[in-house]
Amino acid sequence: MTYPGTEPDAEPGTARELLNESQMATTPPPDASGSPLAILTPQAEESGEAIEVRSPVVHIGQGPQNEVRLDDDTVSTRHCRLEYDAGGWRVTDLESRNGTFVEGVKLAPGVSTPLQQGAMLAAGAIKFQFTIGEGADAERAKAEYVPPTGEQPLAERSVFRLPLWLLIAVVLLIVALIALVIVFGGGSPATETEVQALLAAPSAELNRIAA
Repeated sequence: MTYPGTEPDAEPGTARELLNESQMATTPPPDASGSPLAILTPQAEESGEAIEVRSPVVHIGQGPQNEVRLDDDTVSTRHCRLEYDAGGWRVTDLESRNGTFVEGVKLAPGVSTPLQQGAMLAAGAIKFQFTIGEGADAERAKAEYVPPTGEQPLAERSVFRLPLWLLIAVVLLIVALIALVIVFGGGSPATETEVQALLAAPSAELNRIAA
């Protein structure tokens, strides 16, 4: 069974299954002998054993750089990320080809979504039941977690966007320059009062926005 929008196998008969135990791995912290922070239980009989999540940040995908590797044609190289943050677990789709689903609902790429106890999570066509580990201290694990080089915690990630006020300022400046060209480029010369009014318009508008 596949979720809507997922692509078929590259060749007929290709099995959709997780990597075997020697190929599938998580990255446990030093206290790996303790209780797992969370558990991903595959929902297909041939998919293998449950996956113990022992890090507050886990990446899922086909690529070798992921803590949890899935050998399936519908799973992207870097598919999604599980992360414990602000007192709860969240999942983020990393612009995967076939999408990440929670309870059958496809997530928007790059949007962190809460993951509740017992929720059904799917990466492409591979489905898991998400369970929070009992007795594990996720808050402590998060506080002690050191991101790999180039990886930022959820709270520190940001996307650069050009400020709206700056866009408006540029537009107003262009309008003012056009007005000056029209006034001085032809017709009767503008009075000092008219010039001052044209130059003051962008500043007044910026002050209004800032207020």
